[in-house]
Amino acid sequence: MIRINLSPEPQWLDLGHGVRLLLLPLTTALMVATRVDPAVQALDADASNDSRAAVFAAALARRAIVDWEGVGDAAGHVLEISPEGIDALLSLWPIFEPVNVHSKVTRCDHLKLTQPGGGKAHRRAAPI
Repeated sequence: MIRINLSPEPQWLDLGHGVRLLLLPLTTALMVATRVDPAVQALDADASNDSRAAVFAAALARRAIVDWEGVGDAAGHVLEISPEGIDALLSLWPIFEPVNVHSKVTRCDHLKLTQPGGGKAHRRAAPI
């Protein structure tokens, strides 16, 4: 059975460390727009998979993050969302990794695929 959740409403992703991101749904349109992002297009043909993942995740995050909580500057002042702020946030490994994993899971599994009776083909993604 395929159950499709195409809710247009952004949803919160809790990253731990007191940080939450309000993300737009990772729709086909959002992913296609990210693929043609200038930073993604500027990657060298021989760029490593790690470099590609980091650039793509940052480009996707700049499009998908519409609000955040728990993000501040070195002095503890709350930061407003900006492309530079998103890039700085994603430069922190404890933040980048769950965002990257979330984008992979939702890219691959946003159509929650299940088979009756479970088994090896039984897959269920976290809600988007």
